[in-house]
Parts: sequence; structure tokens; C-alpha cells
Amino acid sequence: MSVLATCVTKILQGKQLVFFGCGTYSRIEIELLKDKIAYFLDNNPLLQGRSFYGKPIFNSSKLLDENADNITVIINTEFYREIALQLRSLGFADIYSNEYKNADEPIPETALTDTHFLVRKYNVLQELDIEECIVLFDPQSKELYKNIIEKYRTANMDFSDLSSKEPMYFNDILTLAENEVFADCGVYDGRNIVDFIFETNGKYKAVYGFEPDNTNYALLQRCFGDMDKIQLLNMAVGNVNGEISFDMRGTMSSKIVQNASDKNLTKVNIMKLDTMKIPPTLIKMDIEGGEYDALLGAERIITETKPKLAISVYHCDDDLYRLPMLIHKFRPDYKFYLRHHTNAYVDTVLYAY
Repeated sequence: MSVLATCVTKILQGKQLVFFGCGTYSRIEIELLKDKIAYFLDNNPLLQGRSFYGKPIFNSSKLLDENADNITVIINTEFYREIALQLRSLGFADIYSNEYKNADEPIPETALTDTHFLVRKYNVLQELDIEECIVLFDPQSKELYKNIIEKYRTANMDFSDLSSKEPMYFNDILTLAENEVFADCGVYDGRNIVDFIFETNGKYKAVYGFEPDNTNYALLQRCFGDMDKIQLLNMAVGNVNGEISFDMRGTMSSKIVQNASDKNLTKVNIMKLDTMKIPPTLIKMDIEGGEYDALLGAERIITETKPKLAISVYHCDDDLYRLPMLIHKFRPDYKFYLRHHTNAYVDTVLYAY
């Protein structure tokens, strides 16, 4: 679920609606409610004093002039934990985010102070022979791999010292040629498709964008629907062809849910990449924990054609181990590189070619 219903309820209750962050994470709510939003907050000093959707942008000290009981804050960034902690330190608790697992509920303080999930990742990886995985990487990646595990062990959510200066996905690791066929699994807002087009100078064969979230898909159709070399598919990728339950949020956190009975879930189409008529030469996956099954569904393509890969390896506790090992099982001649692309624990990417 998204926070839209909460926003409407709070406005009807007479509360001021404030959005923290000037990004795209809650773009649907912003588009629909822009006339009802009081103002925006952002920690970026370059944005403060400017406007977004016609509303002023302030730094968080603006809240010191407000009555906390009269304000509802919607966090419009992936770093909802850090922002929510900042807001709570200012005395504000009516805080929501599309990135929190229960988007229609206030973010509880326990969700902000509990870092056990990082330790859980560490404990899971310690049960595995991670050394057999680490040896597959280049020296820089080996060091990063070990440093990430140390962050997990100490529950340290500050990854700023590990963050790469290189762009995510399109950097010096993967060299793109003319006539690439790009399978973008988890398109979300289409940013990676745009980056791909510029990276190839428009000299590509085709883009296949997989986006099962209906809200995201509708916006993508508006952006790319008339571009003849781009085909958008309103479906998920996995290890089956058929239907699957899906948590549809209209954000980048929309995801497949296995064995679920929640009435708020939606059935969506799902397909194996192996069924593609034109095999991709480049596969990117950022699908909220569905990467392992999606790779299983691409075994034939990977084994027979060895496409370039850019795969998120941070969603599930053992992804840092099992995803490289699975690809290595399919094609032992892949070269592996690891990079981390944010200051938080998210966006660790495995590159392979």
C-alpha cells in the first residue's frame, strides 16, 4: 500500500502535510496532492530557498516553528531511517514513508533503532563458505566484500566510506557495444533506460523494460511509449511463466511476495527471461529480493550467450554469496566485480562479464 490514503485522511483532519525530500519516491502523492502540501524539507543546502511543485523548500529547522501535533511528514527518499531519526530528534512522530514495509502506518521508533537485520545478514553469511565466493572477485572487490561483511557484523549503517564514486550500472566496468539488447528488470522510473540510451549514444538494438507495478508502468508508458526500440512489459521476471502475488506500492519498493494471502496483494504476470525471443546482451536486476529466481529463469540465456550482468546483491540476507555463486555455476568464465553505490546499506551491485 502507498501513503496516499494516509495523506488524504490527515488533510481532512486538518493537519499540515509536509514532504521531506525533493525526489520521486512519492511522486504519485505529490502529483495528486500538490495543492494541499504545505511545503517541502530537504537537507541539501543547494535546494533550500528554492521551490518544488510550486511549494517552498526549507531545511529541517523550519519544523522548530511548528506544533508537532499539527504536522504529518511524508519522507520522500530511500533513506527513510536516517530522516525519520532526524525528525524524531526534533519532536515529530507522525511520520510515514512509501519505503517502510507498512506504508500506511507511522514509522515506529523501533524500526529506526533496531539494526538487527544487518547482524542477521552477517550471521547468515557466516554459515556459508564465503571465501569460495570472495576468490571470484578482483582485489578491489575482495576488499569491499570483506568491508561490507564487517559493516553487517557491527550493525554499522553508515556505508559512506565504501561508496563508489562511479555511476551505478553504467561505469567503466561494463563496456557497451553497438546493438546492445538491454533487459531492465525493475524499471521503476526509467532512469536506467535513459542512462543506457546516452551511454550507447542511441546506438542500441532494443530495450525490454520489465515493470509489474501498474502505477510505475503507466508513467513509463507516458515517457517511453512512442520510442520504437523500447518495449515496456507490465510483468515481473522470475523462474516461472504465469501469475504471482505482488505488493504494488507505486514506488521502487514494489515487490513479489511468495506464499502470501494478504488481501492487499495483486496478481501480476511473470515470465522467465529464457522465454525472450531476442536474448539480451545486458541484464540489470533490482527487483527487491527476486533476483535469485530471476537468474534461475535466465539460466539458458546466461549459459549459452553470457550477457553482461548488473545485479543487486543486498536485498536478501545471503544474496552477497548465493547470487555470484549461482552465476558462477552457470558460467565459470564470468569475471566478477563488486561496487557499493550509496552511503547507506542499500545498492550493492554485482557486475559480471
